[in-house]
Amino acid sequence: MFSEAFPFILKEEGGYVNDPKDSGGATNKGITQKTYDAFRKSQGHEERSVRHLTKVEMSKIYFDIWTSCKASELPEGLNILHFDFAVNAGNRQAAKILQRSVGVEDDGVIGPITLGKIKSSDTEDLIHGYSELRKEFYRGLVATRPKDLKFLKGWLLRTNRVTELALSKIKKERSA
Repeated sequence: MFSEAFPFILKEEGGYVNDPKDSGGATNKGITQKTYDAFRKSQGHEERSVRHLTKVEMSKIYFDIWTSCKASELPEGLNILHFDFAVNAGNRQAAKILQRSVGVEDDGVIGPITLGKIKSSDTEDLIHGYSELRKEFYRGLVATRPKDLKFLKGWLLRTNRVTELALSKIKKERSA
């Protein structure tokens, strides 16, 4: 559920950062300036620095990501893992990793074939597989963009933390 995933994202993303080595540029609570500009435009507002992002705007932006990455259509646990990666790498990349984890064509669009395959798969196995593919993605990213090496350890640790959270949701659901 979004209400459980949202606090995890906020904790992981921290506050305002403008690291010159980060390809995403200036971010606040993980929301890039580009994303913030598009959101403000969609709301009929002028652009302004992401530093001035409000809690209401942040919640709306993250809920839009939750919806657009189809997290609400995924099993408990897997939904949080997928949402977190969509926040970190974008919906298309997250969809490709999800599709690879279930063995369907990775076109970056989650449709009925992907969702059907997910429903017929073991969620715990999917979580483990998705997490490993996510880590491979990060390692591959660093191999092609060595400047991102400084972020690799954090990305891998974040993946471990969200995987633990995802697995705890399954265990909680099974014991209920």
